[in-house]
Amino acid sequence: MQKRWESRSDAQLYAEEVALRRFGEQLGVNFVSRVVGDCHLDGYAEVGNTIILVECWAHIGPARPAQRNKVRSDVLKLTLVQRLLKQERPDCTVKSYMLFIDREASQTLLNNSWGADAAQEFDVSVEIVSIEPEVIEAVRAAQQRQDLRNG
Repeated sequence: MQKRWESRSDAQLYAEEVALRRFGEQLGVNFVSRVVGDCHLDGYAEVGNTIILVECWAHIGPARPAQRNKVRSDVLKLTLVQRLLKQERPDCTVKSYMLFIDREASQTLLNNSWGADAAQEFDVSVEIVSIEPEVIEAVRAAQQRQDLRNG
């Protein structure tokens, strides 16, 4: 039971908040979490006729198979919300981003894979933001505690 509890990480949630704030600063927007349809989005912002959607993954290092599936499902979610919003508000431009805090983790959508092809085909841009080293280390420590392979 202890291992399962450790899979919940305040450090990773905090890292996602920091990453979203940093990405928002780069774009000059303030992101808020939002539900569109039945989909919860990590980040949502409107600037004029442009809607910006963001999903964030605070992970360090390469993704395991189930983690790759999580990232690909985020791409699918962004694609669905993007299409729903375009139907609802055809006058708007909708931009979708998958946000990472680590280049190696981002390879899930940047390598030669169907996930990378899907992100490109569905106009989901991949962004990597730099966050403070102590936040990165907290995420790394959380991931080590969460290693469920041997439990």
